[in-house]
Amino acid sequence: MAADSAINFRISGQVAEALGRFSEGGLSQSLDAKKMLLLAISDLDRRYLPLVGEVAKALESQGRAARRRQNDIIEPFEKACFEIKRHLNTASIVTRLDENRRAKLIFEIAKKLCQEFQPNGPPDACQKLLDTKTATLDQGQQLLRQTIKDTALQ
Repeated sequence: MAADSAINFRISGQVAEALGRFSEGGLSQSLDAKKMLLLAISDLDRRYLPLVGEVAKALESQGRAARRRQNDIIEPFEKACFEIKRHLNTASIVTRLDENRRAKLIFEIAKKLCQEFQPNGPPDACQKLLDTKTATLDQGQQLLRQTIKDTALQ
């Protein structure tokens, strides 16, 4: 298998049902499964899905996520996950992080990447995820939002 070959897999009925509970309208459950896999191998979880999505959009807008494989819609998300993980690993070497500070740092990294890759984009693309008017967030994302707001980084 080539090092840059795509991972194709089919999900079971049980996994499809679980993914159906939180999948975005219009996205296939298989695409959601691939996103969940990428989050997992990047030491992230489902709470970070919208945040990583913002970074992926910023990468794509600047052509930073040029797709190597034709019709590969997951590649910008993959690059966003790995970019966040790379920055997080660098910061973790310097200081030991508890879960709250880690969540805040992930948010700050994503915000910085959005600004870096999309300087002319909306200045608060990541910040809107903290908006209390957003009622569509599940409990995990609501908890993450509160953690990010309440945690100070040094």
